[in-house]
Amino acid sequence: MKYYAIVITGLLAAGCHKKNEITFNGTAPGLKNGVFIVKTLGDSTVYGENIKDGKFPEKKHLLKEPGYYSMNITDEDNNDKHEPFEVYLESGTYTITTEPGKLYLYPKITSASKTQQELSASCVLVAYCGWPTYSPPKGPQAGGPQRFLAQGPFPAHQTDA
Repeated sequence: MKYYAIVITGLLAAGCHKKNEITFNGTAPGLKNGVFIVKTLGDSTVYGENIKDGKFPEKKHLLKEPGYYSMNITDEDNNDKHEPFEVYLESGTYTITTEPGKLYLYPKITSASKTQQELSASCVLVAYCGWPTYSPPKGPQAGGPQRFLAQGPFPAHQTDA
């Protein structure tokens, strides 16, 4: 009889874990025909939705695991080939709003995620201040981020010596 109680308790505990549900909704004013897409950093598509007349519908999805992903909003009629944005996803609702005609700027992302709030604040600061951003060079001879860090983000200052 003890074994039945242990098995039932174990099954109840296993069934009570919280699912990682995530909800996206948003607006892209002025965008008639576009795509909203979320990918892993390894470039596997996690979520995609068509944007019609500046809106993409609110839908719940299961998120395999919380973490950093890349997100992009593109205009199918006028692709500016901008880089995707980094976003931190965890359970909850994410409301995304773009600036009209400026899909290359980091969108306004409203979420309860503290990590995403910090990421949004830093991305807005970088864009506001005009600081350079790092885009990794392509190809096997690129050198990776170590090369960039060795050079530094700003040109060397000339000194009168």
